[in-house]
Amino acid sequence: MAYEIIYKKCFSQTLFKLLDYLKNDWSEGVAEKFIDELKERLKTLSEQPYIGPPSVVIKSVRSILITKHNRIFYRIKGHTITCMTQGVIQRSINTLKFNYNSPC
Repeated sequence: MAYEIIYKKCFSQTLFKLLDYLKNDWSEGVAEKFIDELKERLKTLSEQPYIGPPSVVIKSVRSILITKHNRIFYRIKGHTITCMTQGVIQRSINTLKFNYNSPC
């Protein structure tokens, strides 16, 4: 059974900022490709919620890649996945840290 996915306000805010950036600085096609990849990753996440490794700092927070530069941070509670934020990464997974006091 697939897990339900809910989105925190911060996730939506950072996603809209990223989509604006992609549309304005790259192209509409790049933004659409990102949305397609995001949908695919969220589908996979709902079917395999433990696919992402736990955060180094907060073990209850996990993350998965959307693209090689973008990652979703999420928590699992019961049969619900809460997407808390997404962000651009530039470090290896071994040094990736999630700060719960995120930019929102």
